[in-house]
Amino acid sequence: MQASARWDYKAATQGFVKGQHTLGMAYWRGEGVKKDLAGAYYWLSIAAAGGHKKSIDWKPMLGRELAPAQKANIDKAARNWLAKHSMSQ
Repeated sequence: MQASARWDYKAATQGFVKGQHTLGMAYWRGEGVKKDLAGAYYWLSIAAAGGHKKSIDWKPMLGRELAPAQKANIDKAARNWLAKHSMSQ
């Protein structure tokens, strides 16, 4: 993980919606991290739940690249993260 992605990860895990979006996009594009569509969908889901407009817009497009069961598992994991971190769902 490159330095910029490390900062995005730190911001994302501390609950900063912009960091969550930026990290999700980094995973989607493979910028600073290994490309990971599941990781991208996870972080965009969390950012979208936090009201990040671009995440709300991009999440359905990314979701079309994942199998329905995979999306369901990621959605569950994102809801768990949100519940643990007391963010809106």
